[in-house]
Amino acid sequence: MSGKRVTVVLGYRDRELDRVKRSLASLNLQTCDDFCVNFVDYGSRPLNARAVRELTDSFTFCRHLYSDTRGHTWNRSRALNIGIRHSRTEFVLTTDVDMIFAPNFVETLLLKQDGNTIVCCAPRWLPKTFTDWDDLTTSGDDFPLGDQSQLGGCQCVPRDILTQIHGFDESFEYWGMEDTDIQWRLTKLGLRQTWIDDKTSIFHQWHPKER
Repeated sequence: MSGKRVTVVLGYRDRELDRVKRSLASLNLQTCDDFCVNFVDYGSRPLNARAVRELTDSFTFCRHLYSDTRGHTWNRSRALNIGIRHSRTEFVLTTDVDMIFAPNFVETLLLKQDGNTIVCCAPRWLPKTFTDWDDLTTSGDDFPLGDQSQLGGCQCVPRDILTQIHGFDESFEYWGMEDTDIQWRLTKLGLRQTWIDDKTSIFHQWHPKER
C-alpha cells in the first residue's frame, strides 16, 4: 500500500491545458501532502495526450494513466474506475479537472475521514469572466456555493469499500448520474455523509454547459 493516505482520481479527455494546470497547481500548494494523484487520460487525441502527459509528469505527486479509448463515448465512470483500480491508499477521492482546491482542502478532508464516511464538498462556482487566479483562495466567499446535489466535485471514500461495490457503474455514459448512484449504494452499506464546505473550498472553473 502507498505511503500516502488518499489518492485523488481525475478523469480527463481533450480539455484545455491551462484548466488542468490550475487544478494540479492548487494541489501542489496543499498544507497537507498526504496524497497522490492518479490522472486518467481517457482517450485524448495524440497532440493533447502528449501535452497533458508532459504537464502531469512535472508534478511529482501525479501518476499519468492513458487509456486508448479514442472513438469511444466519454464515460466518466470508466475513467474513474481505472484510477481507483490503480490506487493503493486507504482512501480515494474522486473529483474533476475543473476543480481548484483551497490550500487546506486535503488537510480538512482527512480530518473528517474516519473510515465510515463519504466526505463531500459543494463547489463554489467561478464566473465566465474570472481571471484573478492568484488571489482566488483568499476570496472564496465571493462566489456562490453549490448545493448538496452536486456530488461530482468531491467524494472521498475508503478504498476497500469502493472495491467491494466494484466502483462506479459503467453503464452510465457521459457523466452526472454515476455520482448519485454510487452515493446511494454507499449509504445503503451504512456509510454516513459529511460535508466540509463550511471549513474549506473547491472552486469550479467555468465552462459552457455540455449535454
